[in-house]
Amino acid sequence: MFTTTFVLGLLIGLALLASPQPGTAQLSKCPPLPPPAGTTVTVSSEGDLRNQAYNAAAGTTILVTAGTYNMSDYIHVTNDGITIRGATGNRGDVILDFGGMESGHFGILVDADDVTIADLTIRNAQDHGVSIQGCDRPTLYNLHIQDIGDQLVKVNPHIDGINGSEDGLLACSRLEYTSTAPNEYTNGIGAHRAYGWVVRDNRVVPHPDAWELACPHNLVLVRFLRHGGRAQFAG
Repeated sequence: MFTTTFVLGLLIGLALLASPQPGTAQLSKCPPLPPPAGTTVTVSSEGDLRNQAYNAAAGTTILVTAGTYNMSDYIHVTNDGITIRGATGNRGDVILDFGGMESGHFGILVDADDVTIADLTIRNAQDHGVSIQGCDRPTLYNLHIQDIGDQLVKVNPHIDGINGSEDGLLACSRLEYTSTAPNEYTNGIGAHRAYGWVVRDNRVVPHPDAWELACPHNLVLVRFLRHGGRAQFAG
């Protein structure tokens, strides 16, 4: 692991290498999340999922039962400490497909602190798979984010344009395009005014031509745009 300081406009390009299947060492870095504590609700429809994400009391864990959910709108998290996670712990068991949305652009929009999104597949959102809106300490863990229109993960500053997201984690996830990347605005994670984020043990699994079209000279897996601060990258 190393720590470095970024200035506004610095791009970090990471070459694409074939990723081996995770072994014992990899799994030791990516253990299952502990069982939920506190208030827990279980949902089995896309409407209930969106309703609970928006209205559940702070600190609630929302367990999503196995299945494919054809989302009609984006998921909006508004209260602190909400966790949305697949009930089985296997990210392939719960698929949130945003390809047929009637309104909205994002997959999951996070407008609260201390939110965890885990053990899910998120695919076919028009703009971003997960969008963090200047909120602190988000955890994105064991996700499969696939075939998104823009950045797979986007971290924006607060609405005031000054304060940014602090101490986030993107870990143990698979970032993937199965065909051609849609445009040059496509990155694994793009962050503005993000501080103290840790990005580790993620796999980029593109189609051979997918990132070639979007970034013919260098894959931009991580793009941090800010006035200073620190981020950590490992694995």
